[in-house]
Amino acid sequence: MVSQCTQCGALWRNVVHVAQSLKQPGKEASANAAGQDSLLAELQLSADSLVQEIGVDDDVDDSLRDGLEEQLDEPLIDEDEQEVVDAVLLWFRDGDDDLTDALMDALTTLDENGVVWLLTPRKGRDGYVAPVEIRTPPRTPTCTSPPPQE
Repeated sequence: MVSQCTQCGALWRNVVHVAQSLKQPGKEASANAAGQDSLLAELQLSADSLVQEIGVDDDVDDSLRDGLEEQLDEPLIDEDEQEVVDAVLLWFRDGDDDLTDALMDALTTLDENGVVWLLTPRKGRDGYVAPVEIRTPPRTPTCTSPPPQE
């Protein structure tokens, strides 16, 4: 879903939040990953999708990443690449840089019909991001009007 701000023309793209995909120390990460057979379907991707990762660290769910890479024709694209992609996996934790900036950065290489998958630790884990931090849509620095209501 893409909607446009009537004041500045900024596009607001759908951001899907998954609050469980970062590992908990001492726990098996594979408990967080979607079933391997349905991973592409759950992420609304196909085998030929190009997927970029941003914010990868040692706490990411490797089983999710490995399962996704196994089902894609291409490996996950590093955050430094500037290729247009179909989806972005944005690994984000409390204490990382500003979430709005991270989301805006994720949009720079995203195809107009693409989606950002925001992956954060679930409640009770280090780096947990409160839902109120995620519900507020990103704004461009010059945009002062809220996104259109649906």
